[in-house]
Amino acid sequence: MPEKAILAYFHSPEEALGIQTKLAALRIADVKVGRVEGFPDDHAFEGMNPLTGFVTGLSGLTMDASPSSPDAAVLMAADPNASGMSGGTDMLRRDGEADGNSAYAMRNISLTAIVDEAMFEKACRLIEQGGGLI
Repeated sequence: MPEKAILAYFHSPEEALGIQTKLAALRIADVKVGRVEGFPDDHAFEGMNPLTGFVTGLSGLTMDASPSSPDAAVLMAADPNASGMSGGTDMLRRDGEADGNSAYAMRNISLTAIVDEAMFEKACRLIEQGGGLI
C-alpha cells in the first residue's frame, strides 16, 4: 500500500510524545519525535580577528556560543538573543498570551511519521487535535 509522510510541529515534547503514543495505538510504527535546533553544533569555528584576538562572532561575545562554521556564526548573529535588540523567543507570543499556545509561539518540537495512505487523514486529524501544526 502507498505511504505518505507527515511532518508536524509542537510546542512541547510532552505534546508530541502523547501523539506518538496515540499513533502507535493505530499501528503506525514509523514515528520519530525530535527537536528543531536553530544552529549546528559540531566543532567550534576558530575565527581570528587580527586586531583584538580570537572572536567567533557576535553570538560568541553575547551568548558565549561556539559556531561550527563561518556560516553558522552568521546564522547565530541573526538570533534576537545575540543582539539584545529584541526580547528573544519570549517575544514570539502575542501580547497578553503567556501560555505559549498562540499561532506565534515557538514550535520547535518535530514529529515525523510515515503512514499508509489509508491512515493519512486520520493521523493528521489526531495530530491537529493534539495541538500539532502540520
